[in-house]
Amino acid sequence: MAKYNFKLVKEVLSEGEKDRIIAIYLNTTDGVTDWAAATKDFGAASVDSMKVSMRNAIKKLEKSAVGDAPESEDP
Repeated sequence: MAKYNFKLVKEVLSEGEKDRIIAIYLNTTDGVTDWAAATKDFGAASVDSMKVSMRNAIKKLEKSAVGDAPESEDP
């Protein structure tokens, strides 16, 4: 997985995209995501829409060249 610069990611992603990532993170254990729980917590229409939106957020980061930025020193 690419390393993303924290400050640039904060600028590029919308608040909704950040919330979606938080829901996914909080419902992931040992690298396995409980997509149904993440979808429910976030309030997405379906698991598929949750996954598609996450992929779109990743594409957005890649298009902004954030993936090539040096890793941030921020936590």
